[in-house]
Amino acid sequence: VMSELNKEVVDLVWGRPSSGGVSASIFRRWTQGFVFSENEPTALEQFKGGPCAVIAPVQAFLLKNILFNRESSNWRQMSEEEQKTALCSTLSEILESACSSPSTGFCLVTWAKGQSPHTSAHTNTQTQTQSQSQTQDMPEPERAASRRRNSNPVSPASVTFPRKMHIQNNTALAAEDLGSERFHSVLHKRTVMSVSGLREEVLSLYHTWRGCCGVLLFLYSVILTKGIENIRNEIQDTMEPLIDPVHGHGSQSLVNLLVTGHAVSNVWDGDRECSGMKLHGIHKQASVGFLTLMESLRYCKVGAFLKSPKFPIWILGSETHLSVFFTKASGWLPVGNVIPEFPSGSICPARDLEHTRTHMHAYVLTYMADATLCRLLNFEPKLEGKEGVDEETWSDNKQKEMSLVGPESPSEQARRVFQSFDPEDNGFIPESLLEDVMKALDLVSEPEYVSLVKTKLDPESLGIILLGPFLLEFFPDQDSGIPDSFPIYHYNGLKQSNHNERVEYVEGTALVLGFEDPMVRTDDTPVKRCLQTKWPYIELLWTTDRSPSLN
Repeated sequence: VMSELNKEVVDLVWGRPSSGGVSASIFRRWTQGFVFSENEPTALEQFKGGPCAVIAPVQAFLLKNILFNRESSNWRQMSEEEQKTALCSTLSEILESACSSPSTGFCLVTWAKGQSPHTSAHTNTQTQTQSQSQTQDMPEPERAASRRRNSNPVSPASVTFPRKMHIQNNTALAAEDLGSERFHSVLHKRTVMSVSGLREEVLSLYHTWRGCCGVLLFLYSVILTKGIENIRNEIQDTMEPLIDPVHGHGSQSLVNLLVTGHAVSNVWDGDRECSGMKLHGIHKQASVGFLTLMESLRYCKVGAFLKSPKFPIWILGSETHLSVFFTKASGWLPVGNVIPEFPSGSICPARDLEHTRTHMHAYVLTYMADATLCRLLNFEPKLEGKEGVDEETWSDNKQKEMSLVGPESPSEQARRVFQSFDPEDNGFIPESLLEDVMKALDLVSEPEYVSLVKTKLDPESLGIILLGPFLLEFFPDQDSGIPDSFPIYHYNGLKQSNHNERVEYVEGTALVLGFEDPMVRTDDTPVKRCLQTKWPYIELLWTTDRSPSLN
């Protein structure tokens, strides 16, 4: 039963409003379920501002599973049964990541028996009576699913999109009469002790996740699986709720919890100390990444563990909203690999601008589209579209393409280690720390040699070691290996933020240059400024008339 946990959960998620209760308008914005767009079957739709803090991370992991784990020739098409499998697999994965200890099991928050709002107003009474004897021992979500199957014996795969949207809209409208107090009084907690049991339970609750308050039910499941006390120990300010009580936006701690399994408040690598207080950051490479417009405004600095995830998918943060940027142009590599970050302010060698201008479209739209998909599905690359291209060029293009998700290079590792000794991001360290940096990188660190390096890197005896000269001294002429260009997609779950109010991916091409060239300068949009925190000289060419919106 949830009653004894209600106050703790409400305080953690919603805070302690001075008015004595959760704002009705903000709560209503969070009462939607996980609903797929009728125009983009692999994209989730967001009705109002606020729940993007849950929906965007789920969308990012959903895309990871669709692009890299699903064996299908068309990643943008899914039947309803495939949607069910993909969504539930994604939710299970996030719950597994949040679990602090396998011995404590996994918690799933659902409706108490007989209290599901999406069965009270939309179920045929006669059908209920006929099927009551068959479903009386089933949990409420399963009973609701059984009633729908009995009343409408149409296979999920054959349901048309208009029919699906009719169901989704009904369950969304059911939330209008459900306030915060009522919602928290009809919840039930169940515990599952094994991963296999968790996956089965999550799958059986599919209609609960997609129905009224499905997003909140999943969020509460993650919180209780993680443990309220564990979350409080990780959050920097325990008085700050996971959902802003004034504006209804999710906190960075909430986003980090869903992305990494840890509810830390910061986005840098590792822990830092400030005035004797330890500030927690990200401790390992994330599966999907995070970039924020706030970094371009110098409000924060995202570390390599979020900037360079295991898969080429990034959540993009603006001042008020979260969207997703991704590319499917990378071959699958084992999870121990890192996407190399483009060195800030450096010149990318072996990049011929004229070659890039001339061959960009042929390379991106022809070479990448076919060969990449085959590699993702473990088939031999197709040869269609490579006419007139010699084997050496074709192989070189494939190598560039693969490097978008490649192992962390020694220079990138050195940059990350150096910056860990430079927590204020000054671009330099005191010379007294040089020996520690060299030891951390397994470089020769004998005192005599360190002294010689200090003299060379600090010829004016200023007492500091700059990052640039340090990298040039120990890692000269290292190519980042990033492709000249690659296909990109942007997702924004809000209808009003999409062209013609249709939630669809916006397609484009990213052109990564080694230097800023006004001849190929495209625009100066929030999306571009956000991406420039990772690729300083990136240019974006979208297939639509307008650039996609971050808000």
